[in-house]
Amino acid sequence: MGLAQAELGAGEPARSAAAPVSGNVALPDLGIVARRLARRAAPERLGFRQIWATSVILPLVGLLVVGWLNWDAVVARERHELRHDTALLQEEILRTFELQETVLKAVDSGIVDLGWPAIRHAASVRSLLRRIAATSPFIQTVSLISPDGHIAAEGGAAEGGAAESGPVEPPSWMDLSGRDYVAAFPPGTSRRVSFVGLPQASVVDGVTRFTVARPRLSAYGVADGGVIAIAVAPATLESLFAAQADPNRAGGQSRVFVLARTDGAILARYPGAIQSDVLHAMPPQREVAEDDVPAPASADTEAAAPHLASSGSFFSGVRIKAAQRVGDYPVVLSVALDRSRLSEAWLSAMTFPVIGAVATAALLLLSLTRARLRVTMERDRMLLQTAASEAARSAAVAHSALEARLRQTEKAAALGQLAAGVAHDFSNVLQMIAANVDALQRMHSSTAEVARHATQIQHAAERGTALANRMLDFAHRDESANENASIHYSFAPSLALRDAVAAMRQILGISHRLRLVLPEMTLPPARGRRAEFEAVIINLVTNARDAMPEGGEIVIEALISTPPGALQKQAPDRYLRVQVRDTGKGMTPEVLARAGEAFFTTKPNGAGTGLGLAMARGFTQRAGGMLELSSGPGLGTTVTAWVAAA
Repeated sequence: MGLAQAELGAGEPARSAAAPVSGNVALPDLGIVARRLARRAAPERLGFRQIWATSVILPLVGLLVVGWLNWDAVVARERHELRHDTALLQEEILRTFELQETVLKAVDSGIVDLGWPAIRHAASVRSLLRRIAATSPFIQTVSLISPDGHIAAEGGAAEGGAAESGPVEPPSWMDLSGRDYVAAFPPGTSRRVSFVGLPQASVVDGVTRFTVARPRLSAYGVADGGVIAIAVAPATLESLFAAQADPNRAGGQSRVFVLARTDGAILARYPGAIQSDVLHAMPPQREVAEDDVPAPASADTEAAAPHLASSGSFFSGVRIKAAQRVGDYPVVLSVALDRSRLSEAWLSAMTFPVIGAVATAALLLLSLTRARLRVTMERDRMLLQTAASEAARSAAVAHSALEARLRQTEKAAALGQLAAGVAHDFSNVLQMIAANVDALQRMHSSTAEVARHATQIQHAAERGTALANRMLDFAHRDESANENASIHYSFAPSLALRDAVAAMRQILGISHRLRLVLPEMTLPPARGRRAEFEAVIINLVTNARDAMPEGGEIVIEALISTPPGALQKQAPDRYLRVQVRDTGKGMTPEVLARAGEAFFTTKPNGAGTGLGLAMARGFTQRAGGMLELSSGPGLGTTVTAWVAAA
């Protein structure tokens, strides 16, 4: 059985490979053939899996590349912003320290001619100190410390105007000689640069402050061991840091600001102010976190641009820190970027790339899935076609033999039924002969009438002979030979139609009117035998008469016309079109669908054989044409016979 047998495996029963059709002929099971052929498509399915994986991997790789580029861009942007903001903040702090330096020099100039006892008791000195302290929000107090470490005079914005009434003696027990900013200027020191002391918690009010101090110079410009000191509260600098903090980060600030001395001692920090409860001991002892300690003074921190340093990794968090020295002062400003800031900025920048990658992957998967469905459908169609072709080739010989036997069986059955219909057709011929003989008996005096009736008797006999020959051809000849035989015959349609109409008028009776419509010019010859053509016309007229039992008009119209679409591919370009129309009861769609089948008739038993239309269709097909029927209930029937011109 061809491919179907070749594809059968040892694991499947042989009985499932074929399905019985009829007799001893077996056809292959298309399902088994299709399943066997489908196994060949396994490598194709594997290829689609690889393509699907690629549709996910490619957007993922693209997303990784975009993520890396975005990370570099975010780091570069944050480094630039951090460097720029650190430089601006450093300039503002520098102006603050320069203001304090100006204040210190102004105080020194104001007391240059006064001794320490006079300074201690002079109300004007305290008033001067209060006015100077009020000039800047960063200055808490301005103090004059004598060489013995005691405060000789002090003024601050918090004192108010109540001190104008008289001198205020500083506490006699307060000794500041151990403070770093006092010890930094012993008598006779040549140091003139301001010193920044450690933050200390005041024993008087408990407020934490750090001190900026310079030596008190005599009129001769020599340090006498006294100190002019300005106390600065870290909170004032922390408010400055808060104003520079990033307000866009949800849940807290993204930057850490630290102002520290060059030895690492922290002066101010934001966020996370310096706690005062750990600063009572002198000198202060506290642990400083590694992140709080800015870079030590170096050539980089002394330069105009801030020095940047990075630590950490992408997974643990990257911290970027900028450090810059505040002018010539021993103070360094450090601004560190919170570890989560870069990750948040990067995630924000990756929102649209992630959406784009997911959309791209989804679009690729959808497109590939649709392509896979199309390929699968096409493959299945090809598999079914292949299986059907294999089955058709396998059963071709068996089908040919079966068809030959079927044709012989149908011919034998048809001959049995044809015998019953011969009487009807011969009855038509005998009626014409009897009618013409009767006319001859009544018309002895007219020789022309006798000759005409004799001619019609002869034609009727020829039609009877042709009918017998068709029966013999049907029983003993090949169908193809019959079809080709009509090509070698031709007849004159106009003459054949006139003779057939004249013969039919003798037997129709007065209740039926028969009208023949011919063109003015003689119709050209047509293919086929004249006797067969006349028999077709007589059968069609007889059917029309039977469709109008109460009488009516039958019209036969013939002309040369362009063939319909079904015949345009045939060789002749001209066809004889003969229409037989009646005004009878017509046919229903069910009857019209079966009209023309051999032995199908709606007439009572004995009134018809069902061979009239079948023979008419056979004649038109042998003559290179076709037969068309048009009918409807109550609309009559029109039969159109197309015959090729000779």
